Amino acid sequence: MAFDYIQTFYVIPDLVGGAPDIMLSSVTLYFKTKPSVGSNITQIAKPGVDVWLCEVQNDHPLPDRILTNSLVHVKYDSIGASYNAQVPSSIGFANPVSVKSGKYYGIVVKFHDPGYVIWLNKQNDRLVDFNGPTNTKSAGSQGRFEGKLYTATDALTYVEFSDRDLKFKVQAAQFMSNTVNIPLVPKNYEFLTVANSQGTFVGGELAFKNT
Repeated sequence: MAFDYIQTFYVIPDLVGGAPDIMLSSVTLYFKTKPSVGSNITQIAKPGVDVWLCEVQNDHPLPDRILTNSLVHVKYDSIGASYNAQVPSSIGFANPVSVKSGKYYGIVVKFHDPGYVIWLNKQNDRLVDFNGPTNTKSAGSQGRFEGKLYTATDALTYVEFSDRDLKFKVQAAQFMSNTVNIPLVPKNYEFLTVANSQGTFVGGELAFKNT
């Protein structure tokens, strides 16, 4: 399946209280630019972005193995762009996406127009803050977190970067437990005590008192 970027990440058990199963609610990406469209362009014609989560096997992302409930088409008007990497584009899943802690997964991004540019943390690029670019150079990814960035070279192959990562966030759902009393009311059945029976009952046979 065609894509532009895949950013892998590791679900760290210590960050989720050691829970074996996690429900992801959304991911957040940061865009540098988006395509220019005229005001008279219809919503259907505006190019968007597809985002989904994929499996990772033996340190290699598998973009065709899409996690259930994770495929989202992000509309043009829902994507923010900024010169200082401070405007988030939150991409929520219609239903939580189930993942396992202690495993790798990938965030797959596919642009519908080449005018999209996403923010990367690249070694030796100038860092940015709220006021724009600074004079401080980025040290790059340097393996500071568990994950790698990939980009497609054609429909079948992709390359791995060692000096850059996407700027992104992954949000997990947190559930609160409490005690609730639920009254259960049975149907108005009559209960019988059977004694001195002759023969056996047939499945589905009706039984009643001779009264």
